[in-house]
Amino acid sequence: MALHLYFDLTLTLRLAEHAVAATDQAPSFTEHEDGIACPGALVWVHDHGVYLMSSGLPRLEDPNRPGSSLVVYAHGWNPDTDGHRRDPDLGSDDFAEHLHLTDQPTH
Repeated sequence: MALHLYFDLTLTLRLAEHAVAATDQAPSFTEHEDGIACPGALVWVHDHGVYLMSSGLPRLEDPNRPGSSLVVYAHGWNPDTDGHRRDPDLGSDDFAEHLHLTDQPTH
């Protein structure tokens, strides 16, 4: 059975708007290694839960957690409210995957 992840649309759009409007971006590991600039992305993260965050810099701060980036947890995947979950479709390793919101630069 395939894993389906659902995120709050209003909060996800807030992250996307921040990423697209930011003048600087945190590149993915591969972008950094290849010397390619990140064009703006939602970062899909699996570590302490499953969530999205903006790649934009400066970071979009969470007003409820000063010093931390605002994140949008997938429904049912916030370990603080839903407990720790596992799913074989996510694998056993943590990851961060950039989901680009605009065309990738070519330099």
